[in-house]
Amino acid sequence: MVGDDMQLRFRFRSLDGPSTIQMLQAMLEGLTQHNEIWMRQHPEVPCCLAHANVEYVDPMLCKDKDFCQVILAADKLLEHGVGTCADMSAYVAAWIRSHLNQPAYVVLEQQYDQYSQPIDQAYHAYVISNGVRYDPSEEVKAGICRCPGGAQ
Repeated sequence: MVGDDMQLRFRFRSLDGPSTIQMLQAMLEGLTQHNEIWMRQHPEVPCCLAHANVEYVDPMLCKDKDFCQVILAADKLLEHGVGTCADMSAYVAAWIRSHLNQPAYVVLEQQYDQYSQPIDQAYHAYVISNGVRYDPSEEVKAGICRCPGGAQ
């Protein structure tokens, strides 16, 4: 329910491959839609996560594995002030949809090691909107804002 304290927690075991990335993208689309509904009710939320003092946490290096496996909705991301690339991408895609009425989608990209071998269950999330790539976690790490439409 929108507005209630809700945690989305997904635990799964599967072989890596197309079905895993498709399942994760479907979950992130659900989170993006949830965020979009919440943002339409809270239009004051910022586009720029760096200006909102949100920090990036790498789930592969996270000390609190339980926290890093919780996918945060927009309100909890702002409240906690820390999130993964998936949390941030679902936030920014929802912001673009709710504030600019433009299409925006979270894309997951398989991560590879130095030998070009896929890393088991390691993905990076970013946003595509109108052919432009937005990488909220990279922008947060660099302390920059590149909001669509010049918004802050």
